[in-house]
Amino acid sequence: MRRLSVVDYVVNQQGCWIWQLARNSRGYGVRWDQEDRRLKLAHRWYYEAQRGPVPEGWQVDHLCKVRACVNPAHLEAVTPEENTERSIAQRPRKAPRVREQPAVRLVDPAECKHWQGCRDRDGYGAKWVDGKRMFVHRWAWEQVHGPIPPGMTIDHLCRNPACYNTDHLELVSWAENNRRAKWRHSCKHGHPMTPDNTMWESSGKRRCRICRAGTRERSKQRRKKVRRREAP
Repeated sequence: MRRLSVVDYVVNQQGCWIWQLARNSRGYGVRWDQEDRRLKLAHRWYYEAQRGPVPEGWQVDHLCKVRACVNPAHLEAVTPEENTERSIAQRPRKAPRVREQPAVRLVDPAECKHWQGCRDRDGYGAKWVDGKRMFVHRWAWEQVHGPIPPGMTIDHLCRNPACYNTDHLELVSWAENNRRAKWRHSCKHGHPMTPDNTMWESSGKRRCRICRAGTRERSKQRRKKVRRREAP
């Protein structure tokens, strides 16, 4: 088969024809097509030169997984779906980093003391003490246990920000408080975060399966609308 030039590729020990000229940002060889006046992928050119045109909408997969290779024997025309499935199947998958649920003392929500006065936008009760605005739950804690040490904060075990029952409060570090806050029992749309409805990302973040399925379905419907608009 005719080469583009005597220096366009070199053959390695695995039989790959490694492209030596320009490459794009993803590592694929590219060449300037004088007829179409644009850059084209070098491996597609070599594939079509030996095996004929690539079917409309199809892609050329590297069986050797070397993006710079232009050897037609290492290339195969496949559908975009098949090419994507192959790419995903060969990626090393990390086991999700599962976090343990924080150990929190259980309290009875019926025993909550609800602050009836002023509250902030997050629902925490507030009052004026010695000319300063103070959270009611912090004020109540200090009345029983004394000042809150630096670097520590008060966590609501009942998850009721308006509660100021000191039996429902616990002194914890900011890091522990944030860790407990991230461990939600329901997602932002109200779906229960049960083991069956919870999936773990590789970063250790929990996700709601119902919300994820809804997001995928909406994305699928958007793609269908785009294809219908683009259809002749």
